Amino acid sequence: HSFPASDVCSAGYFQKKRWVGPPRQHLEHKFNVWTDHLFQGIDVDGGGDDDGGDVDDDGTPVAGDAIAVESEFASDRTVETVGELGKKAKNHIVIQVDGGFQNKYLFAERSPLTQPFWERQRPGL
Repeated sequence: HSFPASDVCSAGYFQKKRWVGPPRQHLEHKFNVWTDHLFQGIDVDGGGDDDGGDVDDDGTPVAGDAIAVESEFASDRTVETVGELGKKAKNHIVIQVDGGFQNKYLFAERSPLTQPFWERQRPGL
């Protein structure tokens, strides 16, 4: 997967914890585009970046297809793709607040999968 750098770059830098550049809220879209491209670039099916959404009759994801994972946490949105070569997930978990927007996290693992890693555990549940 490739994409133009101009889709995700912006002129700016931090100087002593102070952002010098365009207003940070204008960068949220670029960050989201960047994480989406990175997610597409993780190959778990050996043939590209198919992010369909098909599941078998029993709800099991079809290899190479993406599924949305439900969560009891309102801020937690996940897309997972299972393929012949492994599994990948893109999570949106609100950690940065007060103007922070970098709350997308990518996880991937080659087969054989480590099941405890993919089981969604939260402290106190």
